[in-house]
Amino acid sequence: MTTDGHRSDRALLEALQELFDADDPADGIDRHDGYGRDYRITGVRLVPSDDGFDDLEVTVGHGSEVLVSRVLFDRAWREASGLVDVRSCAAYVVGTWQHCPGGQARTGTAPRQAAADTAGLWRGLQETLVRDHASVNQPGHGRTELVEEDGEIVTIHLTAQQWRAFVDDCEAAAESDSGEDAWRAGDGLSIALGELDELIGSRWDDEEHIVFFRDRLWLSVRAELPPVRSRMSPI
Repeated sequence: MTTDGHRSDRALLEALQELFDADDPADGIDRHDGYGRDYRITGVRLVPSDDGFDDLEVTVGHGSEVLVSRVLFDRAWREASGLVDVRSCAAYVVGTWQHCPGGQARTGTAPRQAAADTAGLWRGLQETLVRDHASVNQPGHGRTELVEEDGEIVTIHLTAQQWRAFVDDCEAAAESDSGEDAWRAGDGLSIALGELDELIGSRWDDEEHIVFFRDRLWLSVRAELPPVRSRMSPI
């Protein structure tokens, strides 16, 4: 990052901290979930992540507890996402930190029962896509194009190894789920397919890409990482 970039980030962090410290109800932050009453952001710090994209470490005072979260805060990604001023960044941080308690996407332990082999999982995914869409093309490694009935094209940027990692992550979550309607061991593939189907069905028109980032699948207006949503969403 250039010196100007460092100065810009430092100024933004200082302005963010001042805004959070002031705790002014007129600051534009959505307080319906209890922000300012039940919890407050008490500290922010820019930190690097293993994938090369900067995160914001967020310290939160929640009653007698102190919680620490990390949210994506890479400068180029912020600019592409329209987070260009302190108020929009503050709203993003408040709306996102609870969804990313560990600073990265969900990471589960390896499932006790290994899923099918990687090639088998990939073949099953392709068969499901062919069944559910008008046409499916693979123009290159790690790219699968879905052509819908209306001619719209959605490109999934995903390799067989990444799909396996995603299924395993869903399987680990299923094994740790609890409750009457909880997922069970062995449901990882169903969860993964369901999440992918939900992404395809819920995208905005300009979200023509689905990318694999930080162990999850995301809708994006571009193929480049990190993903950029048409409407801001926790990452």
